Amino acid sequence: AVAAGLLYAGYGLAVRQAMANYSSVAAFAAISQWTAAATGIAMLGFGRDHGASALALPAGQFGLLLLSSVIGIALGHVFYYMAMARLGVAVTAGVLQLQPFTVAVGSWWLFGQTLGGAQLATGVLAVAGAVLLVAQPRAAAADPSAKRSSVTSPRQ
Repeated sequence: AVAAGLLYAGYGLAVRQAMANYSSVAAFAAISQWTAAATGIAMLGFGRDHGASALALPAGQFGLLLLSSVIGIALGHVFYYMAMARLGVAVTAGVLQLQPFTVAVGSWWLFGQTLGGAQLATGVLAVAGAVLLVAQPRAAAADPSAKRSSVTSPRQ
């Protein structure tokens, strides 16, 4: 999980660097094209029936598949890129580490599934870490004696 978090933060840094001069929507459009090409090639090579099995779904399920792609991928990524532009990569990546814990809470609420002791403890650590990441810039801005960094954002 830590390696996945580090790699995802690296992805965030790469996206922010490459797309610094573009809007969140334009950045998503460009990255979507690259991802679609790579995923399409993988689907043709490794997918069941070379990807054609999705066409056999009933119309309602195929509609849900399309809807989930718009909500889960398109809107999720646009909001992610907007968050990176406004909050920075560190805060955005830190808050994203809460995703497994929030899914676990949702699973408990919807399905009655429970977390084990170690899972609950690491979830609390993730929430505390995200709170610290969000609170730190505000605390530094409120402290007039805090040393200001000379690093500037590419959007400034």
